[in-house]
Amino acid sequence: MASSSTFTTCSLGNDSQQHQQHQQVNDYGCSCFQNSTELRKAVDTFIQDGCSDSHNCKLKTVIVKTYGWPMGTWCVSSVTEMDQLFSNKKTFNDDISAWDLSNVKSVDHMFYRARVFNQDISKWDLSQVENLAYMIAGASAFNQDVSKWNVSKVTNMYNTFNSALAFNQDLSAWDVSSVQTMEKMFWGATSFNGDLSLWNTSSVTDMTGMFIGASSFNQPLEKWDVSSVKSMHRMFQEASSFNQDLSSWNVSNVQDMAGMFHKATSFQQDLSSWDVSKLNSAKDIFDGATTAMDLTIICNSWGEAWKNVLAKVCTEEHEATTTTTTTTTTPTLDATSSVATATNDQTVEMKATKTATLDAAGMHASTATSGQTMYGALVLVGLLLLYCVRYRNRSKRHNH
Repeated sequence: MASSSTFTTCSLGNDSQQHQQHQQVNDYGCSCFQNSTELRKAVDTFIQDGCSDSHNCKLKTVIVKTYGWPMGTWCVSSVTEMDQLFSNKKTFNDDISAWDLSNVKSVDHMFYRARVFNQDISKWDLSQVENLAYMIAGASAFNQDVSKWNVSKVTNMYNTFNSALAFNQDLSAWDVSSVQTMEKMFWGATSFNGDLSLWNTSSVTDMTGMFIGASSFNQPLEKWDVSSVKSMHRMFQEASSFNQDLSSWNVSNVQDMAGMFHKATSFQQDLSSWDVSKLNSAKDIFDGATTAMDLTIICNSWGEAWKNVLAKVCTEEHEATTTTTTTTTTPTLDATSSVATATNDQTVEMKATKTATLDAAGMHASTATSGQTMYGALVLVGLLLLYCVRYRNRSKRHNH
């Protein structure tokens, strides 16, 4: 890792044609970047040539001669967007803490999958940034203080910390009042458990998958203003530690809660007070969650609004319960007519079965008796014939 304190002077003089083309130079007499395209090409070449480790990296390279070494000394103050600047730079870990980002408006995918990057960028001026999408996503080693970043103009935090596996820093002071989407913001950020309780989320319309797989997160969110949110699809899916009171949330504009608490194995809060009148999708909302979130309980005790939303699921649960009850329990005398009818039908079937059994037994007994009588008669006839034959033979001997 290079250090900006070991700066090597640019080899080109201020009078060179290269510098005259750039017009602007920094305090070290090195050219300043004019746009993001120029900066992106320089970064790619710098890393490919192995310049992160030594300023002797191809001593004649234009990059080092023009912009200086190490990268942390580069003049980037005129650049307005740094999208994908270090995206997929899997070995990049240079110190760029001194960069001036005061004119940058977008850092979309800036450190996306820069797997070993973990440098101090706490003093960066992000006051003009509007797009923070995917900025740290996949930067699995990054865990630096960003608590003082000015993100007041940011409108897009889509996937900002997605799969930032090590990240667990204080974001409590962030001004997120302009943010419109926090979709998948902490998806897979398995270490994150920062305090977000005072965030002003009044402008947010999309919280889809915000904490998917954020397995450590369990912070109070009851003060959040979610009145503008339309989608909470899979918001806490597999957030296995989360179990906070959300009963005060105004979800009256939410249309999609499908899979919202899917496999949120610790969650067991009462949400019966929620206004779910605009909800269009709630498929698998509590699937795989705790037994306290069993749909049978919800359908029976959370009121008509939830029943209407979960109509199909509640009906299926009711039918399954009724079927089980009918086949495994004995109805009481004051049971409903439908159960009583089913019982009567069962009784008739039982009587018919009993009668058929008795009839069959009678037929068997009758058949057996008839057979025994016939056998006895045949034996008697046989004995009589034997007696007659013997008597006849005895008479013949007597006459002779």
